[in-house]
Amino acid sequence: LADGGWVRVRRQGTRHLYRVDLDGLDGSALRLWRLVHEQLASTAVVQQDAQRLDAALAARRERSRSFFDEGAAEWDALRDTLFGAQLDQQVLLGLLDPALVVGDLACGTGRLATRLAPCVGQIIAVDASAAMRDAARARLDAAGLLGDDAACTVDLRAGTLEQLPIADAALDVAFLTLALHHVAAPARALAEVHRVLRPGGRLLLLDMAPHDREDYRHTMGHAWLGFGADEVARLLAEAQLEPASPTHAYRLLPDDPDAQGPGLFASVARRPLDAHS
Repeated sequence: LADGGWVRVRRQGTRHLYRVDLDGLDGSALRLWRLVHEQLASTAVVQQDAQRLDAALAARRERSRSFFDEGAAEWDALRDTLFGAQLDQQVLLGLLDPALVVGDLACGTGRLATRLAPCVGQIIAVDASAAMRDAARARLDAAGLLGDDAACTVDLRAGTLEQLPIADAALDVAFLTLALHHVAAPARALAEVHRVLRPGGRLLLLDMAPHDREDYRHTMGHAWLGFGADEVARLLAEAQLEPASPTHAYRLLPDDPDAQGPGLFASVARRPLDAHS
């Protein structure tokens, strides 16, 4: 199938991932694929495969969640060791508008939300781990960022990236920082980002470039060994998000000499304006 142009193959550590390449099929092959797909979609075998897929994705989510629930107390130190203590400042440069409504998605212990709060109007911080949210709540409270007297409202919510507890078109900016590689189904998470962004709103994505550290799957619940430029472009396009500019589509960040983890990239995407906007 790969030799015939039906599927694309991508290596993830010791795994090989296959996906149907509909864009690469000619007209007759595409018609054949659609006919076969329609005939097979309702069969018991395909339904069983879908159930197995859901079970596999659920297991990956549980591994990531277990890592965070058990390691919340040590997460900041581990994160600094891997990626450097100045990581968050690299994604703050564009936040100069004090009226912005910002989503800190997979907010962890609240470091980014704490640093963003003085610069924006409101922050909606979301994380699936109860332990991480407790740590974030303590940090935000210590910084005076919770309560009616806070200069910036920080709303801390429980939720997953695949099902964000945020209303449609509620955010001006969404941050997704070192989280997408933990998501079993990244396309679903980015589709949710599209939903919660207003037309013209921006996603600031920061994550790991491709690497071969297979042990991260087992020690930290990573579902993906980083993302390359082509993969990021495909995922964003599937989510109907477009690069904010050619230079921001995928940019490798300078290495921190104190960091021991893989290299990082930044990508800035936007939800397109509606036709009537």
